[in-house]
Amino acid sequence: MKGNRLLHAVLFTFIIVGLFGSLQVIKDSNNEEHTHMREQKNQQVSIISTSFLWFKNIASSLAFADWQFNKVPVSKNPEKPQKFGISPNLSSCHSSFANPVLVSMPVYCCPPNIESDEQIIDFEFPDPSEQLRIRKRAHMRDSDYIAKYASALSIMKSLPYDDPRSFARQADVHCIYCTGSYNKKHSNEFLNVHRSWFFFPWHRMYIYFHERILASLIDDDTFSLSFWNWDTPAGMVMPDMYFQEPFLDTERSDKHIHRPRVVNLDYNLVEINRTSEEQISHNLAVMYHQVVSGAKKMELFMGCIYKSGINGSCDGAGTVEQAPHDSLHGWVGKESNRYLEHMGVFYAAARDPIFFAHHANLDRIWNVWEELRNNEPEIVDPDWLDSYFFFHNEKSQLVRIKVRDVLNMTKLRYGYEKVDNLWLNARPKPSMDPTMARHALNTKHNGKKRKKKFKLLILEFNKIRH
Repeated sequence: MKGNRLLHAVLFTFIIVGLFGSLQVIKDSNNEEHTHMREQKNQQVSIISTSFLWFKNIASSLAFADWQFNKVPVSKNPEKPQKFGISPNLSSCHSSFANPVLVSMPVYCCPPNIESDEQIIDFEFPDPSEQLRIRKRAHMRDSDYIAKYASALSIMKSLPYDDPRSFARQADVHCIYCTGSYNKKHSNEFLNVHRSWFFFPWHRMYIYFHERILASLIDDDTFSLSFWNWDTPAGMVMPDMYFQEPFLDTERSDKHIHRPRVVNLDYNLVEINRTSEEQISHNLAVMYHQVVSGAKKMELFMGCIYKSGINGSCDGAGTVEQAPHDSLHGWVGKESNRYLEHMGVFYAAARDPIFFAHHANLDRIWNVWEELRNNEPEIVDPDWLDSYFFFHNEKSQLVRIKVRDVLNMTKLRYGYEKVDNLWLNARPKPSMDPTMARHALNTKHNGKKRKKKFKLLILEFNKIRH
């Protein structure tokens, strides 16, 4: 017993020294100039708050001689145990990396307050009588719509950072979930919604709430986002509206955007010299492969199966997430920035308003893929259906929403303008006439048979000879 008490005393002393050492580092850092004052301030508040919560738990444990190494701060609003799926631990927000794949520059995009302390409500579908919001092609929007959207976005950008509806906070939601700022619940593993079967449903949730916040700011229940129709020839350059305030972003490619060019839907940071006509034809072929011929199985299109547990993580993006999703992000991002900020890197991508038009089109293409499969449910696994995430709604309430809640766009009261998907008819032509190809295969097959027969004859001859 005395030995345990001694160990507890040593641990207690070590923790106290570490805590005040951390606070002194924070104090000293306040005397240095830096360019990210808000992020540093939020991080300091988070470190101090978390440290004192840990200290409180440790002190209580030592007093009752029941020290446990796995104690963590307890939320004021504990959730019920989760039977299926994954979800974020809202009390675990921490620094992450600009690009988690490369383990690159550290970034901090956590909210100013611990979200697990907020009151959480469960998602409810909009009233079925609510008018359907129809998302239309960005390059075809008229001046009245652009003025309305500009007003909503300007108000959103003017909101203070501690308002979860503000544009800066909206952008950081993407940073949090896509760089591993949260841990998975009941785990020390980082949660990342990219490169798995959560890519499409999470982004649908994200832009759904973003759209409704914009609508509420101008008191227009019919307002809808637009989609960048980059998979059709007329939409393969950035729409004009994104070259004016408040849609303008200075951190865009000088090569591709400021001197508008037809996008390359499988761009991999290597410039390829094609004419506009050649690039359009190539893009249509890319779309056919990524959505049709190369995505016949669920995992090929949706991404790998990502579950809870020690062996549940995976890293396998679906066809469309690789291209055109990743490709367009890289195409738009500014080459002179270290990580192609804004659009070219996870932590900063949603700071550019074109992000939401880009992802609206990806959301539309998910729906097209489902229609090609006769709307059969692509995944029935409860580990996918019952996984949930958190977003603030237009009333600044923190909402828990499950994947199963976002599988029917009509129930969510939005849809897409019908457009001709020309790439559905862009099946690549065979490099050889089918008749000639069959003849070549038969000739090759017959040649192999003759060669095999000749070898057998040689073997027989050698047996007779000996």
